[in-house]
Amino acid sequence: MKESNSSDGNYQFRDYTPFVKAAILTNLSMRPFIYLSSGAANLNIYNEIITFAEKISAPIGSAFTSASSANVKHSLYFGNTGINGMFEANKALAESDLIIAVGASSCADIKYNYELLKNKKIICISELENKIQNDSKPSLTLNGDIKQTLSLLTSITLGHYSTNNLWIRDIKNSARVNSANNDAFELPAAAYAK
Repeated sequence: MKESNSSDGNYQFRDYTPFVKAAILTNLSMRPFIYLSSGAANLNIYNEIITFAEKISAPIGSAFTSASSANVKHSLYFGNTGINGMFEANKALAESDLIIAVGASSCADIKYNYELLKNKKIICISELENKIQNDSKPSLTLNGDIKQTLSLLTSITLGHYSTNNLWIRDIKNSARVNSANNDAFELPAAAYAK
């Protein structure tokens, strides 16, 4: 998807078809998960992320620690994913049916193998089109200014789903039970294989 910069500093997308497709994928999802990749760390997009997450009732997880935990203070932010990640974030990622990867240079930025991702739809939102690698298999890529992309996607996506809220509540409840037992939700060992 190509875009141009207008005189007022806002991006003008030349083709809105990918946004419509992304909105449809998001609207059909019963358990969307927003994954903040390292490319989102310094973009100052947290207001847009929170607005989008609230609208679709999606948990947020991240691949990085300092930037995300310092800036994302919200009940939908579940923390880091991965080996040293939070129970809630790993469980939400594993159970999701749609991953919206923000700031990912490719879906390979989601550091799990194909077995974990094969039944999920994936939307990659990236600044630069040439950074999306052909070896990743996203359902859809949205390239351009991430802040503008998130704002537009938020405006054309439907609102809250009660099933998403129940799913989020169940994850948080199981996290409380497991933290009392000092258990951690771990992704399958194969998920870390490359």
